[in-house]
Amino acid sequence: MRRTDDSSAGLRGAGRVVGSHRTARAAFRLTGLFVVWAIAWAVVRQVAGEGTWWGPLHVFLVGGVLLAISGATQMFSITWAAATPPDRRLAAAQRWVTAAGATSAVMGVSAGVAWLAAIGAGLVAAGLGVLVWILVGITHRSLLHRFGLTARFYLLALAAGLIGVTLGGLLAIKGAGLAHLNVRTAHMHLNLVGLIGFTIFGTLPTLLPTTAHHRMVSGSEGRIAFGLCVGSVAAMVAGIVAGPRLVGAGCALAAVAGVTILVG
Repeated sequence: MRRTDDSSAGLRGAGRVVGSHRTARAAFRLTGLFVVWAIAWAVVRQVAGEGTWWGPLHVFLVGGVLLAISGATQMFSITWAAATPPDRRLAAAQRWVTAAGATSAVMGVSAGVAWLAAIGAGLVAAGLGVLVWILVGITHRSLLHRFGLTARFYLLALAAGLIGVTLGGLLAIKGAGLAHLNVRTAHMHLNLVGLIGFTIFGTLPTLLPTTAHHRMVSGSEGRIAFGLCVGSVAAMVAGIVAGPRLVGAGCALAAVAGVTILVG
């Protein structure tokens, strides 16, 4: 009986790894398409000498980087938490909704079609929301709870991204009014420092022990860094009203959090 149980556990473990890799691979393929699109657009813009860099930059960030984050966070969470993968249809819907949203948003803004840009921003936000749902489900099915710090960082990063994408949609339809500068500053930093930066912060404490055989960041260091990141998001959001200086203060808190993790 024990041998049978061990064999079943091994099969479940193998299925978990295969499932996580399958999800990540599909997301990374879409990432590659957006990266190629961004590079081609950038080359055309450079040769023609006309237009702005907004288009290729957002194709790369909203399409490429966001889809890479979708695939990587699911793969790492499933592997490190020893959890079962999400339903394949749910994971597929998440990445295709995100890809459709990124395409619609970029094309809508570039063509000056506000309703298409708004739909695109809404789809990207929906994709992030589904990713939150997926990661929460993985956390609930987790067998190794010592990786909970990574999950908290991922969810905080996605919360920052949801706010940042919403602000981006507001900018796309020119709905920020006199607060345009404040909204744009918060939008950029919530996405770059919050979504991308905090995803990296959450990955490092677990990636280093599992790949480089370093000791894991202690609970106190992790809690301090996470608390600083929560304060960072709060400051950047408050900067929508209070101005860019508060956004800068939020970025400074994020920098201290990153140093805390690396020193730890």
